[in-house]
Amino acid sequence: MSLQNAKRVADLNEKISQVGEALSEKHDGIRQAITDETMAEFISYLSDNGFAVSDTVLGKKATYKDLTLELRAAKTAYVGCYHSFDLLVNGKEIFVRVHADLGEDAPRAITAGTEVERLEAELQRIEKILADLSLESYVFAFGPKPKPGKKVETVQKNTITEVVDHLTA
Repeated sequence: MSLQNAKRVADLNEKISQVGEALSEKHDGIRQAITDETMAEFISYLSDNGFAVSDTVLGKKATYKDLTLELRAAKTAYVGCYHSFDLLVNGKEIFVRVHADLGEDAPRAITAGTEVERLEAELQRIEKILADLSLESYVFAFGPKPKPGKKVETVQKNTITEVVDHLTA
């Protein structure tokens, strides 16, 4: 590899890293928007229904007589799970997964050619994902907290209000 090719590879790797970081930040912003919308809906729905709502260290807590609900946004992501919440109903923990529709990802293509050509193709792919990435919609799937190696049956609802209604019915 010539010196010019080696420099081009280094430049492309640096640019891929920068675009990857920007993509990660955009995903973090989308997750935060989901958290903000979900918490606002949780607060509004429960306070409108006579619950006393308060902040906790991890989220929001709503209490009505002996019924307590607490919603906590996950701080870490799970493989295969875009975002999640824990919902406690009278202390019983329910895992609430967020299925987000983010539009179409640019497929990863196997590129023949030089290392520079492969890196250029990868950079274009990541830049396209970054440019096109937007939250189109999301739904909630919930059930018991998953355990390693165990399949969990989930129920799917469109809003956190529907999740709360289902779990308290």
